Amino acid sequence: SRDQIFALRWMVIQLILATDTKPMFEDLAAFRLRVSDVGFAPLVEFPDTATFVRMLIRAADVGHGAKPWDLHEDWSNRITMEFHAQGDEETALGLPISPMCDR
Repeated sequence: SRDQIFALRWMVIQLILATDTKPMFEDLAAFRLRVSDVGFAPLVEFPDTATFVRMLIRAADVGHGAKPWDLHEDWSNRITMEFHAQGDEETALGLPISPMCDR
């Protein structure tokens, strides 16, 4: 249905935004507060589902540091290359270079 498509689109956008590290501590504090509420129901309530899934994505995004060194190093190099490619594209478009994206 149209509502399901809208909800899915909204969730995908939220998951992409969840990879932004700038509001990480603020989001973590809000998550801890919500989880401590007896009414927290991530399998039933859509807002709670969204909050829970954002935290899962964030954990997956930063969790590679807990992997064996060679795997962690590989993924760190990959993200560095991705950031630099983004910075190169921003430079080519005459845009300000995002943090960590400048060579």
